[in-house]
Amino acid sequence: MKDSRSVAVRSIPVLLLALAVLAALIAGSDKFEQGLSELSQNIDSQVYVGSVGERLGMWAEAWKLILERPITGHGLLQFHDITSLPDTIPYKRFNHVHNQFLDVWMKAGIGGLIFIIALLGLSAIVGIKLFINDISPNVGLTLIYLGGSYFVLGLTEVYLEKPGATILLATYVPMLLVFADRKMNSASR
Repeated sequence: MKDSRSVAVRSIPVLLLALAVLAALIAGSDKFEQGLSELSQNIDSQVYVGSVGERLGMWAEAWKLILERPITGHGLLQFHDITSLPDTIPYKRFNHVHNQFLDVWMKAGIGGLIFIIALLGLSAIVGIKLFINDISPNVGLTLIYLGGSYFVLGLTEVYLEKPGATILLATYVPMLLVFADRKMNSASR
């Protein structure tokens, strides 16, 4: 068991180096520069323009809708059916608000938000426990990766409306949690 943990620990610097290279590549791209430019324009003028601006506008509208019904939400309707924005607003046409957490809270209320955060948080907590206690470091890192990836993805996208991403989340996280539970139970004997 120590060998798999030492391999996992030795892979952390490689992962950090890969992330640094990826960040450098992204930071030098025109798309990244365009996004920063759009962000500064939208923050300064409150006029929501471009991809970043449309997201900011949708998030602002979603927050207003959440405050209207924070407990129960507005039901599982599409964003354009819930909002009262005029049809001239370009981002009114979207089905969701490009943020999984705001979208779930807006539609399903605080209970839906707690459920999605608990699912992702549970996978990360169990993964950390498996890794730190040297029970199953590879499964632990996989759970941390799945929970963390879906959390980060959820900040700018709504993956529960995409069948492939939903199937992966609904299949692998519970399967790995069951596997982790068996590993922890066998380690405690």
